[in-house]
Amino acid sequence: MNATAIAPFKRHVHVANMKTHGGSTVRCFVTIEWKEGGNLSICGVEGPRRSGNCYGSCGQTRDMKGWVSVGPDLKKLQAIWKKWHLNDMKAGTPAQTAVMKKFFRDEKRLDKGYTAQLEYLREHDLETDNGYKYGTAWLRVEVPTEVVEWLRDLKGGPSVYPWNT
Repeated sequence: MNATAIAPFKRHVHVANMKTHGGSTVRCFVTIEWKEGGNLSICGVEGPRRSGNCYGSCGQTRDMKGWVSVGPDLKKLQAIWKKWHLNDMKAGTPAQTAVMKKFFRDEKRLDKGYTAQLEYLREHDLETDNGYKYGTAWLRVEVPTEVVEWLRDLKGGPSVYPWNT
């Protein structure tokens, strides 16, 4: 089965607990959304409060610093999150993306803009790959079926997500 055939879903899963700087324990949730057409979005929140605020970070919390699992394999979740989140918003082809990983690993280049990125790709003869110029559109990468099924079936802790969605 192709992953795009999997019905859309949105889930809030209590995946971990963590200690705040004040020493109290809070729950960590991820929201996993699989949209029609096969687009994946994952975000997290540390200690959501009923008021809409939270005790820690929210959004792209995939570093999971201080998170202690309440069941799920956090390393697997983190790897999936890093690789497949916003799979429909990739700036480059697979070949361009592979070369750009080296570019972004060098801290001296992190503050460099799009022009520097194109120059780096030019050095590797990849500014344009198969007729596509890097960064001129959002490209989509298919998420494997087993990844979507794992996320859909992810079991977490017993806590209820306190934010309305």
